[in-house]
Parts: sequence; C-alpha cells; structure tokens
Amino acid sequence: MGFIWRYFCRPLLNGQSDLQHVDTGQWRIWHNDGVLYYINMSFNNTSLEIVKKRTLIDLDPRLDYQNMPMRSINFLFVFLDQFKEIDSRCMNWFEPHTVRLIGQCAEYQKDVLVRESPISPNHFDRVTLVAMLLRCLIMSQELADVDGSYSSLCFLDGPGEFEMRPEEDSDYFGLSPSITIKRIDRPRHQRRPRFAPDRPQGLPSILAKSVAIIKQTMFGRQPEEYPGLVYCLCLMSLIAQPLRPLAGFMSPIVRAGDAFYDVIHTLCELYTFCSEDVHPFTEDVDLPAYSRSVDDDQIAVKHFRSLNEMWRDGG
Repeated sequence: MGFIWRYFCRPLLNGQSDLQHVDTGQWRIWHNDGVLYYINMSFNNTSLEIVKKRTLIDLDPRLDYQNMPMRSINFLFVFLDQFKEIDSRCMNWFEPHTVRLIGQCAEYQKDVLVRESPISPNHFDRVTLVAMLLRCLIMSQELADVDGSYSSLCFLDGPGEFEMRPEEDSDYFGLSPSITIKRIDRPRHQRRPRFAPDRPQGLPSILAKSVAIIKQTMFGRQPEEYPGLVYCLCLMSLIAQPLRPLAGFMSPIVRAGDAFYDVIHTLCELYTFCSEDVHPFTEDVDLPAYSRSVDDDQIAVKHFRSLNEMWRDGG
C-alpha cells in the first residue's frame, strides 16, 4: 500500500503536482512544456439565493470543523440534506441509479453522525469520512464543468486570458458558472515554479486523508464498517471520472486520474481481502448472517440491505 502515498498522495501535496486546488473554484494546471493555466470559476453574476437552490454548496473551507464538533454537526446536516435534491440542483449530472447511490451515502453519514454524537475531535475525520468524500465529489465536478466547456476553451492556444459565460438558454446541466482561464507560457529552460502546498481543505489533501482512513478502517476488519467502506469506494469511483478530462489543456490531470484509479483498484482488492469477500453486491447475500456478525447493528444492517437492494435493481 506504500505506493498509494508515493505515487498519488505525496505528489499531490508537495507543491510539485500538475494539479493544484487553490480555493473553491480556483485551480492551477502545469504542463511540462512550461505552460501554466490558472482556472477561476464563479457565480458572481447570479444571485446567492439562486446559487443556494440550484447548486451543491461545499462546506466553508475557512472553518475548522474538527475543533468545533458540536456546532459542526448542524453544518454537516445542512450540507448532507442537499443531496436529497441532487437531481434539481445538478440536472443530468448523474444517471438515476447514481443519484440513488449518492442519496444513500448522505443518509448513511447522517445515521452515523446521530449515533456517534457528540464527536471527539480525535475521531472527527473517521466519523465524517463519507461527508469528506461527498465534498470531494462537489470539488471534482468543478473540473467536469471546465472540461465540458473545452470546445470553447481550446481556442486559447497562446498566452492570454479567456472568459466563458454560460448561455442564458443553456440549462441542461443546471446552473453553470462563469469560467476564466489564464494561460502563461514560461521558457522550457526556466525552473518550474514551486507552489505552496495544497490547502488542507482542497481536493488532493482531502482525498489523501480519506485514503489513509479507509485503509486503516479496512485493516480493522469490523463488519459494521463494511457498508460505509462500500459507499466510500463507490464515491471514489465517481470522484475519479472528472480526473480523466478530454480538454487538451487539462491533459496533465489525466496522470493524477490514472494514479487515482490505481488507488481505487488497490483499495477494492484490500476490502475483498480484509472482509473475506463479504459484500452486498451478490445474489446470494446472507443478510441474517451479516446481522449476527454485527450484533444486529441497525445502521450497518439497514445500509447493507439497501446496497444489496440497489444492486438487485440494476445499480
């Protein structure tokens, strides 16, 4: 499992990554030929009221949720409730079965929050693991928004700045942000600039932290954790999809995406090994036996059953 840190986590965090998440809606993409792209996305031309109703809003990255666990519970419930309305907020982003899966992930996280409250700061990241990955899903969709506009942005073939505003009658994918791309060309012989380390609440940092927690949880071999781990692996596969963009200027991200897919594959193999192949995605699942293995833990049984039903329905 050491390669996960060497080839995925560490390169994303040490300031030398091809992709850096600067802030909400702000990214840097570095090319080996010296080209640097700054991406800025915003809804500045849209009222805050509309943005809150028609997009998924991430948690405020400026707040230290871990050290205010009682208050953070309220923030987290508001955050998670958005996923009940994901179809109206993010039209056509996901197919119906995926929408159902994401909703179940949010419900699972709420169930765990209620059970574990009050949350010790030392256990906050472990208890809120699914919420962290739902945050990553929102962040990765920012890259999907940019990639979806590549046909317009590909005309930026030299230094300069390009701004793309959403068309007024374009509402197929819901509310779209304004996107500004700034390209800077540096001579090949110049040393690559070293960025500041990725912010703690940025996509690479949260993913690295999540991978570490998932690995540790799997090695714990606690059956009551299996539904949560399955939700995490499913969310990671959704987060990975925008990390393989089609836009030419975003090609360096593909390297991170390929590494992340390797991480997911390894974690799936680790789950199979640690759980002794106990999972809900099978016709002959033995729910009574699973219930006994978790001492009838209501949350674990409920979500193990839900995952199995979703799989049987074609999810």
